[in-house]
Amino acid sequence: MNDEIQKILKLLENGKINSEEAERLITAVSANKNPRGFFVPSPPNPPKMQKEFVRRIETIPDQVGQAITTAFGTMGSTMGRKTFPDVKKFAIKVVSGRLGIAPGESEITFDGTAWPLKTRVEDGKLEINAVNTNATIEIPTGIGGSISGVSADIQAKDLIGEISMEQVSGDTRIERCGGDWKVITVSGDIEIDDFKGNFYGRSRNGDIEMAISGEGEYELDTISGDVEVEVPTDYKIILNVKSRDGDVDLPEGFTETGVETGESGTIKLSIRSINGDIEVNQK
Repeated sequence: MNDEIQKILKLLENGKINSEEAERLITAVSANKNPRGFFVPSPPNPPKMQKEFVRRIETIPDQVGQAITTAFGTMGSTMGRKTFPDVKKFAIKVVSGRLGIAPGESEITFDGTAWPLKTRVEDGKLEINAVNTNATIEIPTGIGGSISGVSADIQAKDLIGEISMEQVSGDTRIERCGGDWKVITVSGDIEIDDFKGNFYGRSRNGDIEMAISGEGEYELDTISGDVEVEVPTDYKIILNVKSRDGDVDLPEGFTETGVETGESGTIKLSIRSINGDIEVNQK
């Protein structure tokens, strides 16, 4: 790992920049030193890229995270279970490892290991920063906040609230959640199962797979990643779908800009991709 990337990761660890800013800085540094870059940038009219080529590029952030894990291991790690009372909002930042997000009772709780682990509570907002982590954060219903990572895998289950996630690499899985969510990643895959509410998902190179279970507004956007969405029957589906170079596969009777009538509620679904394939199923 070169000195410039180490400095950027240090800024991210200390909370001085967010994951999106780190992505831009690493991209600029990598572009100057290596013509292949940190990931494939998107020109105004990008050509369709071979997925194997894209996948190889996607492994670069993972290699950075693995290098950090190998270098530090669990040395000096913080272990155990810690609660944070009187918190109304949170901001969690991790570089590598695994982070689980689960429902809590009355207080936010950290349960697991991290190296190093820095926490701060100010004006009702909890900030957690860790480089290498293997932990679960328990969050009571109704408490919102942000989660960001470089190459960590993030999994959220049974959460209702206003949540924002940003990832460079690493996969994101969301199960049985709802509310108002925003998930942005550069090259990681996003998988959402049994979601109802409002959801915005964007991935540059990763795939998005989503099963919608209730009414709400859903917007999904990729450059070269494929998108697969399952919508329930008996709902009014307002659909707006377009892929410039990829294939679009819709259920019988659906059109890319049409409306499917149902009685259980309304689902507004917008899907955009440049090179990725789009598939919508009804179940």
